[in-house]
Amino acid sequence: LLGVAFLIALFFVVLPLFQYLGPASIERFLWALPVSRTQIVLGRYLSALAGLALALVLPLSLAWVCHGLGTQAFRQAPMADLVSGLALVGLVWCTVLFLFLPFHFRFGGERGLGYFLGTGLVGCIAMVLIHGWSLAGMVESFIRFGSTMLDGGTALLRPFLGVLALGAASLGLSVLFYRRRMA
Repeated sequence: LLGVAFLIALFFVVLPLFQYLGPASIERFLWALPVSRTQIVLGRYLSALAGLALALVLPLSLAWVCHGLGTQAFRQAPMADLVSGLALVGLVWCTVLFLFLPFHFRFGGERGLGYFLGTGLVGCIAMVLIHGWSLAGMVESFIRFGSTMLDGGTALLRPFLGVLALGAASLGLSVLFYRRRMA
């Protein structure tokens, strides 16, 4: 656990200094550390989730301050809707993150991103061809799903558990792929 905490600190402090050297030098640096590849994967997952949590907490805290200091009309807006909306956005971004990271650990940074985007494009084209969906239909389905999630108090529980299961599968694949990569 100490190794994972060290790697989280490493990703926020030391690695930005190596950014100008390129991704290959960062990989070599990480592999030279006295930590396992599993710990490297865990550190990257935790730092990505911490960054995502920070990105969601900042607008929430700003809305909370504005809600307290704002006009009467602004104070009447329910904070629960904002929290549910941010939770839904967080679930969507976690899903994207959990789908991307196995590609990153299997193929590396740029190639992994290319394969991820290509797979996503092929998946969207397949949905259009197989199910006859249009872009407007996909957006409408997403909006309908989002409003369903925002309506009920426990409506986010099932998608949260699904994203949690996706995250566990993603972590397992990432560890497996990263262990197999050449040093």
